[in-house]
Amino acid sequence: MVNRVWHHLFGRGLVGSVDNFGTTGDAPSHPELLDHLAARFVREQWSVKTLIRTVVLSRTYQLSSSGNAGDVRTIDPDNRLLWRHSPRRLDAEEIRDAMLAAAGRLVLARPKGSPAKDLKVMEMQNNGAEATRIEKEGRASLHRSLYLPLLRSLVPQALEVFDFANQGFVTGRRDTTTVATQGLYLLNDPFVRDQSRAMADRLLGRKDVDDAERIDSAYRLTLSRTATATEIRRAEAYLSDCGELLRGSKDPDAAAWASFCQALLGSAEFRFVR
Repeated sequence: MVNRVWHHLFGRGLVGSVDNFGTTGDAPSHPELLDHLAARFVREQWSVKTLIRTVVLSRTYQLSSSGNAGDVRTIDPDNRLLWRHSPRRLDAEEIRDAMLAAAGRLVLARPKGSPAKDLKVMEMQNNGAEATRIEKEGRASLHRSLYLPLLRSLVPQALEVFDFANQGFVTGRRDTTTVATQGLYLLNDPFVRDQSRAMADRLLGRKDVDDAERIDSAYRLTLSRTATATEIRRAEAYLSDCGELLRGSKDPDAAAWASFCQALLGSAEFRFVR
C-alpha cells in the first residue's frame, strides 16, 4: 500500500513493479525508506491520509523538476534516486477535477444516492435506456470524479481518453499515453468547452481588476503560477485579435476569453505536475 501511494504521488514506486513484489519484480530503490514508511503506516492506524501528508510535506516531494545538473544527471538519468522531481501527468480524474475547479464549479460534497442502484443485475439486456440515463447524469455531474457512476461497459469520455483503468482488472500502474484523441477531446468536447466558458465568466465577473490581472488570475487557476510579462502581452494580443474575428457573434469578448481559457486547459503544462 505504501508503494502504491508513493507511485501515485511520484509517478513511480519505490518498487517499480507496483503489482509484483516477488522475486521476478523490481528491487526497491530505497529499501530502508520503504520499510520505514510501512512501519509508520501501521503505527498510525493504517491512515492513508496521514501517509500522503507525510510524503507530500517531505523535501523530496517538493524538489524542483529542474534539479541539479552535472554528474548527478549522468549517474542517475532516470532519477531513480530522486535527486529531482520527475514531471508526472495528472490522472484522468485529476484532469477532470482540475477543469471543474478552475471554472469554479467543482462540487466537493458527496452526492446522495447512486444512479446505478436501480439497474437490473440478471437482465442486462433491459438496461440500455438506464445505461444511457446514467451516462447523461455522469456528463452533467459537477461532483468529483471519484463519485462518477461507472459501469463496466460504460466509462465517461472525460476519463476514458486519458488512460482510465480497465474496470475488469486490478491495476496498480496505469498506462500514460499521448495520442491524438486527447488533443481532439480538449479541442472539441462539450465538457471542456463548458468549463472554458464558465471559467471565462468567472474571470469577467470580477469588475475590480483589469485584463492583465484577469490573465494572471487565469494562469493561477489553471497552471498554479503567475503569468510572466511576455505571457500577459501575448494573451492580450490574442484576446484582441480573437475578439475582432468574433465581432459578429452575440458576445465576442466572452467568446474570446472562453477561447483563451480553453487554450490554457488544453496546454501540456496544465496536464503535468512539474
